[in-house]
This record gives sequence, structure tokens and C-alpha cells, in this order.
Amino acid sequence: MKKSLLLILASLFAIFALAGCAEDSNNDTPAPTVTPIDLSNPLSLVGLYEITFFYTDGAKFAPLSSSCADVSKYVDSSIINGVTFPCDTTEMKGYGEVTMDAVSGTAKLVTKIQMTSSKMVSDPTWSATLKPQQYNYTEFSALSLNSITAAGINMDNAVKGTSGRNLTSLITPATTPEYPSAGNSANTDYSFTVDPTDAYVLINTMVDRSNYAAANVVVRMRKIEALPDGYTMDMNTAFPTPVIEGFVTEPTATPAN
Repeated sequence: MKKSLLLILASLFAIFALAGCAEDSNNDTPAPTVTPIDLSNPLSLVGLYEITFFYTDGAKFAPLSSSCADVSKYVDSSIINGVTFPCDTTEMKGYGEVTMDAVSGTAKLVTKIQMTSSKMVSDPTWSATLKPQQYNYTEFSALSLNSITAAGINMDNAVKGTSGRNLTSLITPATTPEYPSAGNSANTDYSFTVDPTDAYVLINTMVDRSNYAAANVVVRMRKIEALPDGYTMDMNTAFPTPVIEGFVTEPTATPAN
């Protein structure tokens, strides 16, 4: 009888174990399926990206980064050289998106970065200049598929110009011939490369001329499956974090400075 009882208990245990495994299996979510970037296949660029690193030399006067400790790791020394002020680390959230227009055969890239720091909001010397940069939505001019090569995207800077907005104002290509190299976002140069050690990372290098003085910018973004809940790439909707003050949902239509 003891032997029969043991067999019954063993059978019950096996049934419960199988049921438990089945329940766990039903609760599993599929692993994210994100296509690595292969520039020989431009469609592999399409998707959403999380910005993991941001740096601007602030026209050599007001350098900002999401991680000043990583600037020497991710930014070419030629960009860092000549910066006379210390880097200010910001709290940052940023995302990007790449889409393709099959009709025109062009790629469209946008980035959206929200950041803040004490220097940007309360420093008596810099806050007036830096506060509007707490929010940056950048739309790059459409790139033809011919601009995508094995070396990168728009490597010859043949396509120029950006539009978008900051905390309070629209940034549009200004027509200011008196500032042929600055003060005109239509003159902004940019290119994109893929990290040679990580096929999911796209690197944007830019000379931003949307302000009076040109600023070097480096952005690293990693391909992701989806945006977090509550986040959107809509130009006129701020991210939930980091908290910024003064965001205008209907920015004024002023040209670039």
C-alpha cells in the first residue's frame, strides 16, 4: 500500500509540474526582434532608436554631455581640442526614428532630445543661452538612398540642413546671407555611421549652424523595438522625464538665430 501511495504522489507531482511549466510558457513574452543595421540594405535602418550618448562642444564655450566621463571615449579629439570650459553633465532622455519613403526613395531621420542641468537653468552666465536647448527636436533633410554607402550616410555632406524646434521656438532654415557659415540651419552638416563594434548603434556627427556660432555635436543611438510607455516622437509633446520648465506646445515660428 505504501508503494501504491508513493506512485500516486509521484504521479500528482508530475502533473502539477507539467501544469506549472505550461503556465510559465504561456506567460513568456517573445524576445525583442530588432534587425541589426546593414548599410548594404537601407531598409535595415528603419526603426526606433534610444539615444545613449549626447555631446556638444557648445561652440567651444558651453560643452554639454549626457556623460562627460565618456566624452573622450566617444568623441574625436579634434572636436574636443580647443574647448576651454569644463563639460557639464546633463540628465537626458532621447530617442530617434528612421523612416523610408518608398515613393521618393529617401530616408528621413529625426531625433528628439530632452535634457536639463543646473547650468542650463540657473547658472547666471549660461542659463539664458542654454535654457532653450533643454528640448531639441531635429529633423534632418531627406537623404536619397544613393547617399547610403558602406562607409556611412551622407559622408560627403552633400545634403545639408535641419529643421525642428527647441524649448520655445521653431528652428527653420533661415535666409541670412550675412552669416554664410553660421546662424542658418540650412548650412548644418551631418553624417551617420554605424559603430564598427556594434551593428545596432548609429552615430550622428553634426556641425550645427542653427545658432550664431557653429557647434560640434555627436549623438549615439541604439536601435530598439519600441518607445517606453508614455513617450512619443511627436514634435510638440515633451517627454515625461527629465522634468523641464517652460516647454511651449505651440512654439513661435521664428527662424534660426
